[in-house]
Amino acid sequence: MNPDPATLPHSPCPHSHVYSHSSLPVRRVPVYLLGLRPPAARCHMQASRINLVALKLVRWTGWLLLPVMLGFFVTGYAMSGRYGLATLTDEKTALAWHKWMHLPLALLVVVHVVPAAYLALLRWGWIKQQPEP
Repeated sequence: MNPDPATLPHSPCPHSHVYSHSSLPVRRVPVYLLGLRPPAARCHMQASRINLVALKLVRWTGWLLLPVMLGFFVTGYAMSGRYGLATLTDEKTALAWHKWMHLPLALLVVVHVVPAAYLALLRWGWIKQQPEP
């Protein structure tokens, strides 16, 4: 059962929110484990539109990179004949697939790394966020 968010203690950042009730022992449970989120405006990182877009890009490209990277490794090992992957396809087909994956892999890595680096620099305080009008 999720408690009423209004009864949760307020703190400046969602990472520091905890839920505790006076009848409970000293044990404190982080809010994120209860499925609750504190208001984003109280956090040191405001959820601006560019931050949300960057976060979505990082998440989506991360999931897209998984099968592309797996295919890249499989075709590479199939070309070299290691780990028994040469039985999947012949060297010529593996080379064609491997070459075909260079551009999607490079694009996905760039689109994944640039927003991830921006969010990391913002989180570490190296980039100051401009207040929204």
